[in-house]
Amino acid sequence: MKTTVFAKKRTTKEGRPFFTYSGRLTRKDGEQIVVSIKFGKDVKIPETFPCNIDVAKESARYSEKKGVTAEGKEYTDRTLWVNAYTMGEPYVDNSCDDFED
Repeated sequence: MKTTVFAKKRTTKEGRPFFTYSGRLTRKDGEQIVVSIKFGKDVKIPETFPCNIDVAKESARYSEKKGVTAEGKEYTDRTLWVNAYTMGEPYVDNSCDDFED
């Protein structure tokens, strides 16, 4: 499985910084879903973000948790647990390609 991993810096209530990681997976029917990415305890986290990684299905676990918010809206929490990966092709940002210089 290939995914682009994005990192977001957050802070705890005590003011300590930490990162959360997210990416997209493509289902067999072509649907793309957004997932939280969690790295295993012994897995070295990539140093630069965003980055592309390749994950063997044997080295990952996917979980979904459904719930309801306080406002009564349903949600699905999707998590990809990564135990091993290899770096993929370098990430190229093409978001501004449609604009003139």
